[in-house]
Amino acid sequence: MFKAGCIIKKVDKKLNELIEIIEYIEFYYNRFRSQSYLGNLSPVKFEEKQKILKNEMVA
Repeated sequence: MFKAGCIIKKVDKKLNELIEIIEYIEFYYNRFRSQSYLGNLSPVKFEEKQKILKNEMVA
């Protein structure tokens, strides 16, 4: 019983570490890394540029 509990804790710890890595990549790294399909802009910069262009077209 004790071994099974230790194994479950180790798996749970590894799973939490994996989730943290995925969250970092998805929510931070990919948002600021330049993307070739966005004209070598980061998604954040691309959205900012699109808002500016949209506002210029409206005005």
